[in-house]
Amino acid sequence: MSVKQFKFVSPGVFINEIDNSQITNVGFPPGPVIIGRTERGPAFQPITVNSFSEYIDIFGNPSSGGPKPAGVGDVYRDGQLLGPTYAAYAAQAWLRNNGPATIVRVLGDEHDAQDGTTYARAGWNAGSVAGPGPGTGGAYGLFLFNSASYDTAVSGTLAAVWYFNDGGMALTGTLRGAATTDGDSEETPTSGSNAAFQSIGTNEFKAHIYNSSEDEVETTTFNFTPTSNNYIRKVFNTNPTLTNSDIVSSNSQAKNYFLGETYDRMVEDHITGEGSGATYGMILGLGTTAISGADRRIKARSSQTGWFISQDLRNTSANKSDHSANVLDPVYSPMNANVVTKLFKFHSLHTGEWEMRNLKISIQDIKASTAQDSDPYGTFTVVIRHMGDSDNAVRIVERYTGCNLNPNSTNYIARKIGDVYREYDTTRRRLVEYGNYANRSNFLRVEMNTSVDASQAHPELLPFGVYGPPKFKDFTILSGDSDEAGNAAGYDILNDEWDKVMSGSVYLGSPSNEDNLEHEAASSGAGNLFIRFGGGEHASGIYRGTGSVGTTSGPMVGHVGLTASFLYPELPLRVSSSAGNLADPTDAYFGVTTNKNNSSRFDKSIVDLTRPLPSGVDSFAVGDLTQHMFVFSLDDLAQDDESGSPLIYSSGSRGAGNSITAVSGSWRSILNKGYDRFTTVLHGGANGWDITEAEPLNESRSLTNGATERNSSAFFSVKKAIDICADPEFVDYNLMVAPGITNEGLTAHMINTCEDRGDALAIIDPMGGYLPWTENANAEKDRITAVSTVTDNMRDRGMNSSYGAAYFPWVQIRDSINGSLLWAPPSVVALGTIGSSENKTAPWFAPAGFTRGGLTEGAAGVPVVGVRTKLTSKDRDNLYEANINPIASFPAEGIVIFGQKTLQVTPSALDRINVRRMLIFVKKEISRISSTLLFDQNVQATWNRFLGEVQPFLTNVKSGLGLSDFRVVLDETTTTDDLIDRNIMYAKIFLKPARAIEFIALDFVVSSTGAAFED
Repeated sequence: MSVKQFKFVSPGVFINEIDNSQITNVGFPPGPVIIGRTERGPAFQPITVNSFSEYIDIFGNPSSGGPKPAGVGDVYRDGQLLGPTYAAYAAQAWLRNNGPATIVRVLGDEHDAQDGTTYARAGWNAGSVAGPGPGTGGAYGLFLFNSASYDTAVSGTLAAVWYFNDGGMALTGTLRGAATTDGDSEETPTSGSNAAFQSIGTNEFKAHIYNSSEDEVETTTFNFTPTSNNYIRKVFNTNPTLTNSDIVSSNSQAKNYFLGETYDRMVEDHITGEGSGATYGMILGLGTTAISGADRRIKARSSQTGWFISQDLRNTSANKSDHSANVLDPVYSPMNANVVTKLFKFHSLHTGEWEMRNLKISIQDIKASTAQDSDPYGTFTVVIRHMGDSDNAVRIVERYTGCNLNPNSTNYIARKIGDVYREYDTTRRRLVEYGNYANRSNFLRVEMNTSVDASQAHPELLPFGVYGPPKFKDFTILSGDSDEAGNAAGYDILNDEWDKVMSGSVYLGSPSNEDNLEHEAASSGAGNLFIRFGGGEHASGIYRGTGSVGTTSGPMVGHVGLTASFLYPELPLRVSSSAGNLADPTDAYFGVTTNKNNSSRFDKSIVDLTRPLPSGVDSFAVGDLTQHMFVFSLDDLAQDDESGSPLIYSSGSRGAGNSITAVSGSWRSILNKGYDRFTTVLHGGANGWDITEAEPLNESRSLTNGATERNSSAFFSVKKAIDICADPEFVDYNLMVAPGITNEGLTAHMINTCEDRGDALAIIDPMGGYLPWTENANAEKDRITAVSTVTDNMRDRGMNSSYGAAYFPWVQIRDSINGSLLWAPPSVVALGTIGSSENKTAPWFAPAGFTRGGLTEGAAGVPVVGVRTKLTSKDRDNLYEANINPIASFPAEGIVIFGQKTLQVTPSALDRINVRRMLIFVKKEISRISSTLLFDQNVQATWNRFLGEVQPFLTNVKSGLGLSDFRVVLDETTTTDDLIDRNIMYAKIFLKPARAIEFIALDFVVSSTGAAFED
């Protein structure tokens, strides 16, 4: 205490007590960073969790995975990879014994290749990128349409999509009538992929699957009735991994296709059998001249909503706006023709698909201001809901009440929910943070329209509606004349104009060799659609033109007299406030409904409607090929009749002048009736993985030792996660582990990263010994290699670093949540054992042996029930000589970690894990102590403060058996006058690490009866 702090008024003795005996407060160890796949959660962001329950809340449950044969589960729609999430088990192993841990979730990313070189894409692609056809595979869509007389327009929709590695598919049955010279129609049983066939039951058809040689490999009868045994998702393969011949062990299980999206609600709502009661279906390839419908090479990204839009502020019925207009005015002005303003949109905080599969967003309690003069801003509530709930039983995940659009208010929506996001800077290899308001939501962030954020928007604006996701534009088929030869049919995707994009003769009848007439496609403007027939019987397809189109040939059958309007699938909207039989109709959330028609049950096909569009098509903004699924607004609610109930949603009713707000001349009128809520969904998110791989981070194809950032998306993704953790001032940890990653380039990068930081130990999995089922289709015994393979691989690498450690073999663990067994890489249990050893004793005690390394006794934090390779004494010797720590199984003692070497070859104290971890711990703590002295005076008093904290700390380490002795030198001999002039304080710390006992030698001497022991 400075003498200046005493209050001297009258004479006397002034006493102050100063306690310098306080024990230095040692910070809680930072724990490990764990890199790998998880069920959900933020991707490529270091997130610290303090318990396993907190881990589950953010990243989901561990998944033991396992192969699934055809007909078991719905892998494509469930969206879960079949490979075990090893990172989750590593987190469980550590957090059950210790804490905290930092998790970095990995998803599929790709190099941006700004120098113009080629690079490996994230995501997946079925068949040829160029489009569908024999031998090339691709995406094939089933288009259904209602029956009608041949001169009457019909309506239809895309009902399902299949993805083929090669080959294709066709329907069979009775053709829609073919024209004859006398005008009569005849129906000929045949098959084809460009023909319209009549259903054989209620929306039931028969399909044939062909291989690349056009040999039929599967015949299936299917329908769209979920309770039927012939339901489409029950009878077709929905497991993409069965198309991967590298991991499918049986030819009987192998498939050349998988069923992707099915649009059950679209079929139910639009394919009703109007007319004769029959419906028709045709198989057509999906794509454009530049874009394949099967190309889903999309890197990991977050999902989004569309823009939320305002009400029409004009208060006279003469002024009406059509909310279906694509152009939104960003700033309010009564002089503009369109006065609908985009306000904000939501992004999922977490990269990937989980949020768009599991959450939806409602705006409710919309209230106009009641004090226009003092505060003209109204309020509203944002509710994050479970995707599968209903308006009858709302399940709220998060709620934000009293939000407004006043940037100066504490209730400003961006301030209440948060708008911060991070992007990876590929040049600096680190995350850069953007945004103004910390994220309070666990799931969403807000993006504001710049005009709203700058207080340039009209203060009365409130969220009144929302734009739906983009979809491909609906299209119309217009028939030509119905003479015997037939004339060209014009095909156009635009409703308001028609361009003839096909010309030449089209045979309208059963296919035969002489009927394969040539069709020459005329120049087609961007966005126009033509149907390509050619390259074989199963090679037709819907294509959208982007310029001059070449000549193709092939039969077109069964389309005589067909004029049809086809919808691409879109999210269903609530049509009436009476739907669902709500006790109070005003409780109805208009906008998107996620329930089955006339039911409160969740419609699983909603998941398929939120998926991203193919690569090369913007999933978040409309373009030449796309339109919004919907543009919803409360301004479009109308009264069903004059009785006052129910309310009906009809798009464009505001513009037509018959909506409630148009008739009343006031946007407040709909709120006054109590209808103040609507719902939308997130869309367009992607995990970036190859869904045909059960384990996208496999070493056999994705992470081979020749992989680089440019030729492997998986390599780039894992390296990116490691690089994010390279800066010690950005992420604090003392261990690094990426369970299951054996690629030598990546494991070396982990060790180098830890060594460059100087404050962490990398636990790596060595290559060899065992390959899980996700690597290849071999029998299990053929996926196990000798111990010598592992040791030879390690020796060949020539590694020499005390900042790395390796263990062997793989172990069998029990998933304590679902009870399943799985084989886990050794790094999982090694991490758990280090955590339990540190928790029981200290970091400088060896995490090995029966006392602290007994896996059977629970040291790993997860139940260990077996080892993949039972090691002999000679095996253990060979592993230890190669600096790999054995995991041994003894008959009586059980499974135990039986070594604690680092990967340092040079003999020293640092070739042991306990010494390296002791030094990491000491360096971190003394560095923390030193940081408190920065910018203090470089004088003896400051030096004494340093010594006064460091020496007691090291004394505690010594008394805890981490050091046998130490010495700290900080005086004029270390910090010389020259260093003082250069603003440097220099201390020397000498340490004698305490060594662990690894070898015990005992002599048992048998003596004669008369011998003295003293001898």
